[in-house]
This record gives sequence, C-alpha cells and structure tokens, in this order.
Amino acid sequence: MSEKWLGGKEVQEDEFMAYVMSKVSSFAWVRYSMFSEDCIYDYPPIFCWRYIKKTDEGVYQRINACVSNFSGHVNWTMFKGSGKDGESRRNYTIEPEFIREIDKKHGLRKRPEILESDYKEEVQKAMEDVVALAKHIEKEMGVVDSDPILPTHPEDDM
Repeated sequence: MSEKWLGGKEVQEDEFMAYVMSKVSSFAWVRYSMFSEDCIYDYPPIFCWRYIKKTDEGVYQRINACVSNFSGHVNWTMFKGSGKDGESRRNYTIEPEFIREIDKKHGLRKRPEILESDYKEEVQKAMEDVVALAKHIEKEMGVVDSDPILPTHPEDDM
C-alpha cells in the first residue's frame, strides 16, 4: 500500500479500514488492526470503532449503506453493539455476516473453533474483500483525497 499515516508510517493492509474510516471523522475509540494473518481464526476481519460524540448519526447510517451495498466475495454487515455477550453498547462493528451469525448462535468463545473447522474458505474470501470494502467506503463517503482527521481532546469524545 502506498498510503501513509500522518506521521509518515506506511499503512498496512490490516490497518487500511482504520485509515479510511479516520478520514470520515475523528475516532473516540478504534481497534486499528482489523485482523491478524498469523491467527486469522482468532482475529478474523472485523473492524470496531466509534467516532467522537459530536459526529452526526447520519454518518453511521451512510457508512452502513456503503457496507450493505458492497458487492464482495462475502456479505458484510454493520451494527452497533447491544451490550450483550461482550459487545460494547457504544462501539460499531463491520464484519462478515457469517461471523455475526456464528457469534449470535454459538457465542464469541466458540467462534475460532467454528471458523477453522467449518468456514476456512469464507474467512479467506472475507480477507480478499477487506481492502476493496475499505476503498468502496472511501469512495462512497467522498474521502478519497482526504487526510485522516486527528482525534480531539479526550474530554470531548466520551
């Protein structure tokens, strides 16, 4: 990848979604790495974040529309955590629909085992989608030529 964070560090593939999403608004919280290639079933392609409080809800709705209309190898979903089963009530998540269904049906603890035994091909297809999904969001949100937006003072974000 040729993109660089503001400090000049090259954006890695696992960080690309965070890079794109940081161009939309300022993060209050983010998990920069979307996946781990070393342990892909423990850390499959899932992006979790929330923007600062003053971010308009319409921004999340627009991102959700981008995710919904993305045509990739697998179907993707976006949701705000429910506060149940280890989900934060404040954070948003973008992940493959099959992972969401596994979590709902079997819980987070069983996910790695189920992914590795029954969903190897789907996980690989989802990995192939990551950069394309981020670029789709970047284009649809109109931030292709934008720079990341730096976080503001932490008291403004909580």
